[in-house]
Amino acid sequence: NGLIRRFYPKGTDFSQVSHRKMAELEHILNTRGRKSLGYRSPQRGIFNALTGGISPLGFVVFRVGMGRCS
Repeated sequence: NGLIRRFYPKGTDFSQVSHRKMAELEHILNTRGRKSLGYRSPQRGIFNALTGGISPLGFVVFRVGMGRCS
């Protein structure tokens, strides 16, 4: 809720906010690093949890980025 309020102040009528604007905000928040996740994004955290940290392209996902498997 606090992160959403950075974009839309308290009292905003969300029925007046388009689905596209909400989808853009959802993308911004889901790809933004969080301190509580070791500065990884929630999207990266879910990806690592579901795949064990290995992408379908053969990359190993490290804490600070991605590197190629050798």
